[in-house]
Amino acid sequence: MDIPTLFLIIALTNILLAVAMLSMADRPGHEAMGPWALATAANACAYLGFIWQADMVHPLHPLLLLVSNGLVAVWLALIGEGFHRFYRRRQPWARWLPWVPLPIVLVGLLPLLDNFQGRVLFTAIILAGQTLILLLIVVRHRDDTPGRGQIIITISLAVLLLLLILRALMAGVGSLRGATDILQTNALQVFTFQAGLLVLILMALGMIVMAQERATQILAASEKRFRILFEESRQPQTLMDRQGRFTAANPAALDLFHHPSAESFIGGSLSDFAPPMQPDGRASVDHARDMCRRTLDRGGHEWEWQGLRSNGEPFDALLMLTAIHYEEQPLLHVAWNDITRRKAAETQLRINEEKFRTFVEDANDIIYTLNLDGTFQYLSPNIREILAQDPEDFLGGYFAAIVHPDDLPACQVFLERLLTTKSKQSGLEYRVRHKTAGWRWHVTNASPLFDKDGTIIGMLGIAHDITERKRQEARMIHMAHHDPLTALPNRTLLFNRLDQIITGNRKIDDMLALLFLDLDKFKPINDTHGHAVGDLVLQQAARRLLDAVRETDMVARIGGDEFIIMLPAIRQMEHALLVAENIRQTLQAPFCINGLELGISTSIGIAFYPEHGQDSQTLAQHADIAMYHAKQSGADRICLYEPTLPAAIR
Repeated sequence: MDIPTLFLIIALTNILLAVAMLSMADRPGHEAMGPWALATAANACAYLGFIWQADMVHPLHPLLLLVSNGLVAVWLALIGEGFHRFYRRRQPWARWLPWVPLPIVLVGLLPLLDNFQGRVLFTAIILAGQTLILLLIVVRHRDDTPGRGQIIITISLAVLLLLLILRALMAGVGSLRGATDILQTNALQVFTFQAGLLVLILMALGMIVMAQERATQILAASEKRFRILFEESRQPQTLMDRQGRFTAANPAALDLFHHPSAESFIGGSLSDFAPPMQPDGRASVDHARDMCRRTLDRGGHEWEWQGLRSNGEPFDALLMLTAIHYEEQPLLHVAWNDITRRKAAETQLRINEEKFRTFVEDANDIIYTLNLDGTFQYLSPNIREILAQDPEDFLGGYFAAIVHPDDLPACQVFLERLLTTKSKQSGLEYRVRHKTAGWRWHVTNASPLFDKDGTIIGMLGIAHDITERKRQEARMIHMAHHDPLTALPNRTLLFNRLDQIITGNRKIDDMLALLFLDLDKFKPINDTHGHAVGDLVLQQAARRLLDAVRETDMVARIGGDEFIIMLPAIRQMEHALLVAENIRQTLQAPFCINGLELGISTSIGIAFYPEHGQDSQTLAQHADIAMYHAKQSGADRICLYEPTLPAAIR
């Protein structure tokens, strides 16, 4: 056989082996197949390159020769990369060691491109060293995956090493004298390449066998771990075949069914250990067959099932079925969760709810239940009359859907406190949404709900409408902080607000102005026309003052015909003076009351924070001093406080 034909056979063999290896690369334990498939592909390209360069007369001929020899080194380096992945080696130097000969080959061949015998000797020596590295790697890890695959690879690498040494000796003693190209037929060349083909096939076979042995090893270890977990698990677990017959049961499963040994359990079907009919009315045989079929189709499924213990006692269980392969057989793994107590609690809860619903149908207050996460489980029907809401619109929803957003934090704290203390809570006031009449105030008392084991499962609440009471309270609070005649803030509310603003203004640069007003010529109106007319004058004066200031300003009546106006957040004193002048002119306009045309004026004193006082009392006192100074200076005047004002006035 001539060498070009032999090279073509080697290349095609490499390609077939690469395809075969690549098809197995995604299987467990076959991580090394990817690099090994690339290695055989690189070897195929190398031999195709040798064939091509022999028939090529072109300036790129030396480059192709260099690349072909380099691909042979890449073949061995990628085999080493496969070993690195197969043995899971962690040393970086060990991973790159098989790649070191590649640059040596590429650089060392440059001066030998026209010397065939020198090329053969050089590449044989370098590739022999590379093969020796691979052989040492395999021998060093001989205990990782002992078996036929490792023996085959060791033998093939050893034979490859001998062939490379033989080829180096051939070149060294002159057996290749007269040959100028690798494709020239020579008995020793033909022998080494034929032996190389056998080594190549043998090595690929060893790689595949070794990967299969590793996969078997992994599967055996996995099955061993599964068996240990299966046997020692406290959760009842069973295995069934495709027909639904039990093949294995762990001790926890035998305890669940009250069976003394596995022999009385194995071989029976799922329906053999169940009542004839399931709680949903289906026959147990049909139900079990359907469970097995769906699990095999979907890979896993979850069902509720009623089984029978060996003494005939029924129990409820949640089954989690999973289709698995164990000991090379398709099986169904079943995990059993005993939910007998839970089902009994659910049944009892339904009974209790029916009794509860009957009890509260005609109640005047809204009765409701919430579960642990705050969702409504029950709302009494009278919510239709009290809030014009349909209870079905809120069942299963979070209570925030009906509660005012500003009251949600207090409601959440109330619920958390009840669940934490597990005791009755009362007195929570909050607003709820009326479908047509806006927000209504409710007060609620609530008690925890427990199941028969004493575990808290929610709360029961009774809500009563207190909207009218809250309105009365709001009116009382308003009366306590407002002047009943003019509805303006009174002294208490003014100074509370003034103290808050002064405390806040200490952190910023805004000024605040306090205007102290006393109505001039008001007492004669009271004396001449009576208090009824005087009251009307005060009410009109209050409206004029409100119209003369900003919404952020505050106008307060502090008694008789005295008013205080607070101007927060002003930048310049001139602003306060302009407002004061506008007020003075506004109050000069005649007051028309009951056919009478009455005239008054006002004396205004102004003090600024922080220049004229650091607290509300000092500031008001200084504004009062400035007002009296304006009044004694002829009235209908504006006076800015100064520390030099006469002491007698103070």
